[in-house]
Amino acid sequence: MKIGIPVEENNMDTRLDDRFGRAGYFAIVSLENGKIKDIEYVENIFKDESSGAGQKTAMFLSDKDVKKVIVPELGPKAKLALKELEIEAFKKGDMDNLEEALENLLENNLKIYPLVESGLRRA
Repeated sequence: MKIGIPVEENNMDTRLDDRFGRAGYFAIVSLENGKIKDIEYVENIFKDESSGAGQKTAMFLSDKDVKKVIVPELGPKAKLALKELEIEAFKKGDMDNLEEALENLLENNLKIYPLVESGLRRA
């Protein structure tokens, strides 16, 4: 399974990015049997888009076989894109750096980020 984590730089010492669609990079973590198999750093080629960065980033991650993401905040279009692509989202919360995110990931200490707004929905 692959997990996408928005990060500021492409190295293990990086801080988590406070943006999703406009994050500088993503650490794509491959898990196998509950352990980290590999970490690939990819530049977010959609970070400078004039609009739709969140949606395009979600599709980019899906194309890389990412099934889960750790996210700060999401706009409505990014939420919808992740939901439609069946990518599960988890809250960044107060995690500050990649190492801390990986620890929480391996210890199953992540909280689900709801992708569906509560309340009335349009048909």
